[in-house]
Amino acid sequence: MPDPSAAEQAGAAHDTLMWEVVAAPGRLADLLRWIDEEAVPDLLRTPNCLSVDAYAAADDRAVLIIRFEGRPARVPDPPEDLVRRSAHQWPFRHLWSRGVRSG
Repeated sequence: MPDPSAAEQAGAAHDTLMWEVVAAPGRLADLLRWIDEEAVPDLLRTPNCLSVDAYAAADDRAVLIIRFEGRPARVPDPPEDLVRRSAHQWPFRHLWSRGVRSG
């Protein structure tokens, strides 16, 4: 297993962004449509964006995991009427992937 402290000592920058938002009541489908039609294409036009993975949960939560080559960009803010509260974003440094399958 890679040693995360070694990468930190080498000054490794964040290269992954986790973005999370909760849909307004009854608006999850609209929020997911906005993510798919507006946010994801905008991110993929960012020169250093490698991939975007989208997830939804039963509690009307949507999550994006975005991989970048270099520093992550920010996800655009969704329309206020689609969300219960502002989106939260956290930068991470990707360490490894195992058992990855496309799907």
